[in-house]
Amino acid sequence: MRRTLPFAAAGLLAIVLLVRHYDVSALGRALVGIGVMGPAAVAVVNFVPMALCAGAWRGLLPDSSGLRAFLWFRYTRDAASDLLGFIPAAGELAALQQMTRFGIEGRTSVPLLIADLTLQMIAQLVFTVAGVALLFAISPNGPVMRTAFVGLLLLAAILVAFISVQRWGVGRMLAALARRVFPGAVPGDGMFVEFDARLGGIYADRRRVAVSTTLHTAAWFIGISEAGLILSLMGAWPGLKVVLVLESLAFALRTAAFFVPAAWGVQEAAYVLVGSVFGLAPETMLALALVKRARELAVGVPVLVVGQTLSGFPPFARKSAGPRSDGHFTRSDPAASAGKENKSSGLSSNLG
Repeated sequence: MRRTLPFAAAGLLAIVLLVRHYDVSALGRALVGIGVMGPAAVAVVNFVPMALCAGAWRGLLPDSSGLRAFLWFRYTRDAASDLLGFIPAAGELAALQQMTRFGIEGRTSVPLLIADLTLQMIAQLVFTVAGVALLFAISPNGPVMRTAFVGLLLLAAILVAFISVQRWGVGRMLAALARRVFPGAVPGDGMFVEFDARLGGIYADRRRVAVSTTLHTAAWFIGISEAGLILSLMGAWPGLKVVLVLESLAFALRTAAFFVPAAWGVQEAAYVLVGSVFGLAPETMLALALVKRARELAVGVPVLVVGQTLSGFPPFARKSAGPRSDGHFTRSDPAASAGKENKSSGLSSNLG
């Protein structure tokens, strides 16, 4: 956490400097143009890609909690990532906590989360390639073209590294990390090896992986409607192709700047940079970024408050998924799973 705080502070300072650098009155007029009901409309539009992402996540695991549960997991994950980004992996940890409350044990939820993150990044790469191709068609010699290629390459490199870690063995990596953090407290590798087996079982179901990737891809492309709505409300609609380029490159740069909590400052600068290619005023681009931040705040705070409140109540009586002998998953009784975990190591119980 101490390592991320300087990046968080630098990002917030960058936002302040950007706002002060440009015409504050023009920025204010752009924000006023959205209207009172604008933020609510933005939140409603954002629900569609969120539901698609929840369906993609839920679809990887048969015989589990319903779509509404995974929609809640997704909102929790995004809320914690956006608002608590200075805490490493805050979104993932918050989602895992909620999955445990719904009866999905840690031995299943961790591989499931890793697989969902991987497929989401693959879909984002497709989305970014489409944006870079459109930018090349519109402005092949533009000043942002090189930045676009750099963002695309960084995104691809991050994805390759993430997949390589999984091929090497997530369980092996977690076991090594656990021994370093808790020396002498990890009796064996059995639990961690099981992570890799379950992750392999998820990827082995090609049909579910394909459907999940398709849903994530659709979510990325449909998600540009949020930016399109905001720009339309401000009277600055630049066309569908431009919005696609804006969103794909902004998110690519945001992902590449994963070391900056919630990409504070990076997202705002990316919108200003890419928008300049299409003659969009920097104040308009800043207003777009700030409205998105406002939506994250308006939705994220209630989600985190509700999640924290629920943590004071007993977990829901749900059935979780357990592995078959072939590595795939079937329904199992959480009480029985809990009993088995109690016989294993203390660290195993904590992860469950």
